Amino acid sequence: MARVVVLGAGLAGLAVAARLADLRHDVVVVEQADTPGGQLRPHDVNGTSVDLGPTTFTMPAPLRELFRATGRPIEREIEMVPVDPAMQIVFPDRTVAEIPNASRAGTRRALDDALGSGAGAGWDGVVDYGSRLWQDLHDAVLGYARRGRTRVPSLRSFSATALSDVRLRQLLDWYATSVGEDPARAPASVTVLPYLEQTFGLWSVAGGSAGLIGAVHRRALERGAVVRTNARANAVDVGGGRVRSVTLDGGEVMAADVVVSAISPDGLRQILPRRALVRSGRTFARRPLPPPRSSFCVLIEADGTARGAGVRKIVVPPDDQNPALTVNRAATSTAGTVTWAVHADCAAHGDAPGAVDWSAAGTVRAYADEVIAHVTSTAVPVGTPQATRLVRTPHDLEQTTGAPGGAIYGRPTPGRPAYLSRPGNRTRIRGLFLAGAGAHPGPGVAMTVISSGIVADLIGRA
Repeated sequence: MARVVVLGAGLAGLAVAARLADLRHDVVVVEQADTPGGQLRPHDVNGTSVDLGPTTFTMPAPLRELFRATGRPIEREIEMVPVDPAMQIVFPDRTVAEIPNASRAGTRRALDDALGSGAGAGWDGVVDYGSRLWQDLHDAVLGYARRGRTRVPSLRSFSATALSDVRLRQLLDWYATSVGEDPARAPASVTVLPYLEQTFGLWSVAGGSAGLIGAVHRRALERGAVVRTNARANAVDVGGGRVRSVTLDGGEVMAADVVVSAISPDGLRQILPRRALVRSGRTFARRPLPPPRSSFCVLIEADGTARGAGVRKIVVPPDDQNPALTVNRAATSTAGTVTWAVHADCAAHGDAPGAVDWSAAGTVRAYADEVIAHVTSTAVPVGTPQATRLVRTPHDLEQTTGAPGGAIYGRPTPGRPAYLSRPGNRTRIRGLFLAGAGAHPGPGVAMTVISSGIVADLIGRA
């Protein structure tokens, strides 16, 4: 039985804890916040539980496999329901398309109706290309094969050739931002995302993100893992080329045969000794990487009777003047108002080139006003915003998740396909493994759960 310390009690950390405890390892999860959940942790706003993380996801199979592998099936724990319509797209020119869930024919009709004849066929070509890439990448993404060096063109060069309608090219740019990619640098393997949505559909969990994280948390505890909150790791000791222990704020030292980092690789870098960084080689790239992306969130409370009140997810693709927006239904109150979480793609926090100092109050207020103005001017059907609002910046994300700069998506490596561009799950330091959004295969509910399975397989049974 190995002594395992998991850093971070987000979805990936709790999932890997449940798996490893089920394999009879001695597992302790340490989390710097006062509650588990990471990005999926719900927030209390005026007495209402509000989801600031993703409220829909695709590929439910990895979640089903996690629960099946560790005990009772997921259907006995939480209710997963398909989301229909899957999303409403409000293009920068104010054209609106409502996309049905998991229906290629329905999507073609919706895009033809909104953008003109031929738009649906053009988008079908994108989905077909994503399908072919997924067949090539599938085994590597799931950890069944070496990641290799699959080559794909850039997203911009692909879309310029494949799509004649600029609005569809803008939609592909939105997909890139949804996983933390810069559309100008992103690879064309981003097309896998619409393919997965069309094939496996979009899903939500009854009870929102609190319901999902609560179920995974309970499963980890049932299997015997210990989850400690208000416990921040400030050092991982490495000796003889392998992990030895984890030191917490306050000086407590936890002996460890295995450390699984479910925090961002940049955050882990800060608590590893320099000799370990040198030994780890490619895991922590020493060459400069492009500045990471983050997310700026504004909560808007609006009249629940407004048009679009039944939609759960609204997508606003970016243009030359405005960022990509994802507008999620975050809560519905008994008074009939709906709280919308507006997520704007933005630069990470910091003073490095390409970053923004999001701790400056004036910068935050100005950007929040810009985001709200953009929402209300582009015909996004959230109704007339009322007075209540809350803002979460990349600086806030840095404080609550420990991800430097609030870079919650991790840093993709330029020139590599999406899903193969994050650090691998096994490092060159014996006993040190990576899981979560910043590691292979990347961000998103399904991918972070997949990472937990890969790590558990690499560590094996006690």
